[in-house]
Amino acid sequence: MVNIQQKLINKIEFFREWVFIIGMIFILPFVYTKTTIDPVLSLRFCILSILLLVILFLEIFIFIRKGNNLVIQKRIIWMPLLSYLFFSVFSLTNASNVYEGIPEIVKILMFMTVLFISSSIFNSENSFLYFIRSSIISSIFLSFIGIAQYYFNYSEIPGGYGWPYGTMANGNLFSSALFLFLPFVLFGVFSFTKYWRIISNISVSAVFLNIILTQTRAVWVAVIFSVCLLFLFFIGIYGKSIFSKFKRFNSNQRITQQILILLLTSAVGMISINYFNPEENMQDTLFSITNLEDPAVNERLSLWKKSMDMIMDSPFLGVGKGNWKIQFPVYGTEDMRAETGYTNFQRPHNDYLWILSETGIFGFLSYLMIFIVSLFYGIKFILPSNRVEKKLLMACLIFGLIGYMVFSFFSYPMERIFHTVFLAIILGGISSLYHRNNLSKQGVVQSPNYLLNLLIVCGIILSAWIGLFQFRSETHVLNTLRARQKSQWKSLIREVDRANTTHFPLDHTATPLLWYRGVANFSLDSMDTAFRDFQSAYQDNPNHVHVLNNLATMYEMKGNHQEAIKLYSRAIEISPKFEDAIINLAAVQYNLGHTSEAYETIRKIDNNNNPKYLQYLDAIQKKLGTPP
Repeated sequence: MVNIQQKLINKIEFFREWVFIIGMIFILPFVYTKTTIDPVLSLRFCILSILLLVILFLEIFIFIRKGNNLVIQKRIIWMPLLSYLFFSVFSLTNASNVYEGIPEIVKILMFMTVLFISSSIFNSENSFLYFIRSSIISSIFLSFIGIAQYYFNYSEIPGGYGWPYGTMANGNLFSSALFLFLPFVLFGVFSFTKYWRIISNISVSAVFLNIILTQTRAVWVAVIFSVCLLFLFFIGIYGKSIFSKFKRFNSNQRITQQILILLLTSAVGMISINYFNPEENMQDTLFSITNLEDPAVNERLSLWKKSMDMIMDSPFLGVGKGNWKIQFPVYGTEDMRAETGYTNFQRPHNDYLWILSETGIFGFLSYLMIFIVSLFYGIKFILPSNRVEKKLLMACLIFGLIGYMVFSFFSYPMERIFHTVFLAIILGGISSLYHRNNLSKQGVVQSPNYLLNLLIVCGIILSAWIGLFQFRSETHVLNTLRARQKSQWKSLIREVDRANTTHFPLDHTATPLLWYRGVANFSLDSMDTAFRDFQSAYQDNPNHVHVLNNLATMYEMKGNHQEAIKLYSRAIEISPKFEDAIINLAAVQYNLGHTSEAYETIRKIDNNNNPKYLQYLDAIQKKLGTPP
């Protein structure tokens, strides 16, 4: 009977392990859809929640049958994780739109669950090796997609900014995603033998080639900084004897080989860039990071400065998880792309400022402590006389962790499902190695904690529900935008009504869905309905310039001139070059007899080709007797 039960447990463990590996490595990085605006975000959120639900049921079955040395009950890393979750939830008490924060809270819960599951699975060395080898294969597949995009113009996979972008919808995110494979690829390069070593070398070549082709400066800095920091760390520990410590791996030969691969890959990359994109220069791209005259750098600094202003206004509670994009316009968009009113910033391009602004100082410190504790685990593990192979694996994981910390200073991996999953896996690997190395002789097997298991399962069930509804809503949002482009107003209204505007009130640009419906009703001459829609949209996001402009227009049509002037002025304050609001405000001032004010207002427009601007300016100048 015992043998039968043990065989059943072994089969369940095997199944759980491969569901995790296949799901996280061969499904999550490759799935995409053409039915949502962002081809990967909501879909991967949904798929991850379903995968975690399946794995958790298997994990709980194993735990109930035999118990387990759960890291969650043994290690201090869970304190900052739980603290970060708590302060993120608490920040919603200060949020202007609570519903925008709920999916972000669920992401944190899923992040913790992936960390928990990976640390449990990686307790088996064989399982860890299976995961590493699978990661190497997956990174080759992902890299070849990027190569096909760059060299053969493969464009079947939807995406946006940057080329190639693989399956990550964005070139910078594609580059940082490939970087997260490097800890496992590099371990294969320095540890594996025979054909797995050859496969690892192919992988590292393909990964570095894509990192070069995307010209993602943040990832380049992450690679350089991580390598230098680890090298200085090992030199500090071992001095000149560092290479003798890794003699069994033929380190001199392998390091030389990797240098040659990197040089060859760099040469191929530079030649390719010069051929396909001669206007781009790798050297200029790298050094543009410190060039404050570079428009991208200048805008990034403006985002950071205004985020700091936001932080100073709400230092303890933050503005609420998921609410940065709603509150950012309050701080103005002068001299930025958004000053015309047709660009909405969704994030500050710096995860640390993002978390600090949304969750406050305590949430930020909790988040930072997750990395600090993990680095402590890694360094403490490397210092004793562990097996060199294990030290090498830990060093590779630390390399990945440091790199993530670097490029998240310039980007937004926290938003992306794949990036947060692989960060959790890296942290799970570090925690698992440290945990196995510091197991006490007593209390290794824990008794089942049914309440904790129930809470975790309920949380993931909630995640799956939110993921499914979010994905469904986003499909309707895309249909809404398509209907708007074709002026199919009745179809637009149907699509908005089918979307869940209560729980998912904003689209990816923080535009209220009810604003779209308001525009449709206005176009159909349903003025009272349009007015109610614009009022509801204002409640969902009171800082959206188009909402302010349209609601002001409705107030003006109802004869409430002062409210109209107030809202138009607010829109112009946020986006100083928003022409629609400027012209509308000037018209109201002109109709009220405030001709001089109307003239001062309309002169804020630089575009002399706007017909409405020319018409209004001519009328105002005639009234003033001013020559054109």
